[in-house]
Amino acid sequence: MPRLLPVPTIELSLDHCLLFLELLRRERLGIRSLGCFQNPTLYERCHVLSDLLMQAIEPAVREALDDPAMAIFALDIPEGIDADPNSDAIFSAVIAMTIMGRMFNPMIDPANNTPFTIYNASPENEKRLMKAGLHYFSSGEKLGFHTDGSVDGETIRVPEFIGLYNVLINYQKPGNLYWVPFSLWEQLDEFAERFGWAVPYQIELTPTVYSRADTMRIHASRHVYVPIFSHAEDHEAVVFFDGRVTGRQPFNGEEIEPLVAEMGQSISFNPVRYCIPQRQRRLVLARNDRGFHARDMLEKPYEGCKYTRSFIRAVSECGPLVATC
Repeated sequence: MPRLLPVPTIELSLDHCLLFLELLRRERLGIRSLGCFQNPTLYERCHVLSDLLMQAIEPAVREALDDPAMAIFALDIPEGIDADPNSDAIFSAVIAMTIMGRMFNPMIDPANNTPFTIYNASPENEKRLMKAGLHYFSSGEKLGFHTDGSVDGETIRVPEFIGLYNVLINYQKPGNLYWVPFSLWEQLDEFAERFGWAVPYQIELTPTVYSRADTMRIHASRHVYVPIFSHAEDHEAVVFFDGRVTGRQPFNGEEIEPLVAEMGQSISFNPVRYCIPQRQRRLVLARNDRGFHARDMLEKPYEGCKYTRSFIRAVSECGPLVATC
């Protein structure tokens, strides 16, 4: 059984959050939903007005993310920012997105024109995902260890940073998020040799899913050739472990799909991993170019809820370039 290490976590000061909200209101920025982030000028003003908030947390966050043996940090946003529950949830998400934007430059979501992708899970959407064969998107399915990849035009990267924020979790047993830094994975060198350094493999990238309670759009996946193990300019190992290997390209005589499964098991059974409970209003920041993340399935949804989960995901523009397509 792996030894579980706690993810360093701090709760933001409610006073700092209230001050940030007061500054936003003084400027009459008209923040009524997360759609406001389609306006880059408003997003920039949020950055400028968040200086005091960032001064209180940024040194600790940067120190943890820059540590190759850790490379993960969590921030909890307190309740009570606004008396109205809906506005309170919106402003907490605004704070989460502002912090992510201060820590890294997020990619713009091409469908929503926002610096993040938001997913609202509902019982109907869960059924649609399973019917479409996209069980790995479902909250009720366990998500194995992986890194996140990104495609921007013709370039494929391993984003340097990822940010995950739970706006809402309506599950009695939400489970945990897990993290294994590359530097703590004991079999990295072994699997890098078995896959080969800079050896491209045919990979079906994970499609992008946009969903609300009553609609769902699935952007078609792409097949690309990407090395699973490569080196960045600073000679650190880069691991692209996203999507599904679809080609049959043996290296050193080994079949690829069993080798991919064996690598996933190796990460899962690594003697050490970080662990943090999945919680509402919790923001997790991680160096995606330095580790693998996974999560438990979310179990026992509360009855009568319109949404079972709502979460925001943002990835950085920058990161090691691993291929072109």
